[in-house]
Amino acid sequence: MDNELISIIVPVYNVEKYIAKCLDSLVNQTYLNIEILLIDDGSTDKSLSICKKYAAVDSRIKLFSKENGGVSSARNLGLLHVQGEYVVFVDSDDFVSPKYCEHLYQLTISTKSELASVSRYNILNEEVVKISDLSFNQITSDEALRKFFLGEGINCYLFSKIFKYETIKGLRFDESLESAEDVLFIYQTLKNINFASMDGTVADYFYILREGSLTNKRLTSSRIDSSIRVAEFITRDCNSNKKLKMLSEINEISLKGEVLEWISLNSELRIEFEEYYNIILREVRKFKLLHKVQYLTLKKFIRLILLKVSPRLVTILKNK
Repeated sequence: MDNELISIIVPVYNVEKYIAKCLDSLVNQTYLNIEILLIDDGSTDKSLSICKKYAAVDSRIKLFSKENGGVSSARNLGLLHVQGEYVVFVDSDDFVSPKYCEHLYQLTISTKSELASVSRYNILNEEVVKISDLSFNQITSDEALRKFFLGEGINCYLFSKIFKYETIKGLRFDESLESAEDVLFIYQTLKNINFASMDGTVADYFYILREGSLTNKRLTSSRIDSSIRVAEFITRDCNSNKKLKMLSEINEISLKGEVLEWISLNSELRIEFEEYYNIILREVRKFKLLHKVQYLTLKKFIRLILLKVSPRLVTILKNK
């Protein structure tokens, strides 16, 4: 079973409280033929020394250290050193089940897919919530892109997925982006594959929601710019495919809607990003839904209607 090598890329930056649990979960995988590529991105705490201790006792761990350049540059360095036929990404403040790699590998082999996914658990303080996704055995690239745009089982996160290296070896993360670099990477990957699969019944990834994590960073104009730039690029890139272009436009306006929701979280953000807010709100309100309704789930349709009325109302309803 363990005949093909899986490369696990783990960017590391100032996670001394979490990295040991992450590494314990990786070195104890039931799938044994793995290499663990730890990329220390200029940590200033004890993260690097902890990584060195693990690397000293497990030859499957390869440790690389670089000046701080962000998570995209760390992942790109990891991609340069991949030796495996498959690639898995794990965040250094999260952890996985012992069968994480085994389940992902078996899924991609049994479905002949170049990208396979499982579900995850979100952990906030003491609360553990399973995030269940749809299941599908084998879908084409176009169908996978449709699900990606509509949020039906293929999300924009790198974790909980396994990638056949051949499909991503020419790809790199855009280091100019402060956010949405994973969205772009997943989109580009889905264009390269023949088939994708998803087992929503299995949850092997434990995603830790914590203050200071990348996804919880304070909203900045550069993060807004990055997210919008990625969404608009994807829409332009889908221009030659009428159906995908329609879906990408829905994806773009949904992402811009999320920006409105971020800004709506408190009055200080609303004041700070008033110009962004008003520009994006005008775009959302101009967006014509009726001729795209056949491509929308009921949930997404209702959300977009509510966004046109009041982004703050959507935020309040989501948090109830």
